[in-house]
Amino acid sequence: NALARSPAFQFVPVVEDNAIFTADVKGNIFKIDPTDGTIISHFRLNRELSSGTAVSSDSIFVTSMSGYLYSVNKATGIINWRAALPTISVEAPQVSGNIILVKTNDADTLAYDTDSGSLLWVYQRPVPTLTLRANNTFAIIDKEVAAIGQPGGRLVLMNITNGNPIWENYIAVPEGATDLDKLTDVAVRPVLYDKDLCAATFNGKLSCLDAISSTIIWSKKFSTSYGVLIDAQNVYSISVDGTVYAFDKATGASVWKNDILRYRSL
Repeated sequence: NALARSPAFQFVPVVEDNAIFTADVKGNIFKIDPTDGTIISHFRLNRELSSGTAVSSDSIFVTSMSGYLYSVNKATGIINWRAALPTISVEAPQVSGNIILVKTNDADTLAYDTDSGSLLWVYQRPVPTLTLRANNTFAIIDKEVAAIGQPGGRLVLMNITNGNPIWENYIAVPEGATDLDKLTDVAVRPVLYDKDLCAATFNGKLSCLDAISSTIIWSKKFSTSYGVLIDAQNVYSISVDGTVYAFDKATGASVWKNDILRYRSL
């Protein structure tokens, strides 16, 4: 199936309970020993999957190509419940406490109860005509808080217990005459270090904000769909052409760049 082989479907492993959990498009779910790579358990769902795993104390969560969220018993591989999504999700769900978050391809964010599969809330906003098919755009950054990247350069800090936004801010504003020119989506997972929240857009900007007030600390023209990292000194990202950059975390000033892997599809 050509869709299943698309690079838009990425199954990034997660580490939980001293084990690595991952899945594949054919419906296989693996629990792996991180010390030697031994497969501890292997479950077959017999369903084509569209995203990687999220893990709670007793369950594994995946989404399917047919537009469902599945809860799978971590010990037995038996399906606990399934919930119909409004559309397919190619981004791995994330868990905090008894809440499982899912973001669909139409940029809706939905919260479900991990035990019952009941829908708790939906966050939905109008989206531009043309958007990226992104698979790494939100992060639970605290027990009750998630940072959610949106199409059109918007970043939302969300209270996940009730679905209410704490704040919303634009880290890049769409510009240009055509829908393609205006394609300025937050296409990478926001990252938090202390009170600095950094995110980037495709065809837009790399920005760091004060996570409490949403005030932009610095912002610079940048385009990426590969991700952002942050440490005590620097913010790192890979531009769309494959150049690796380091920027000063406090000011955004360029620290170094390395283009030895340019145009290598990092």
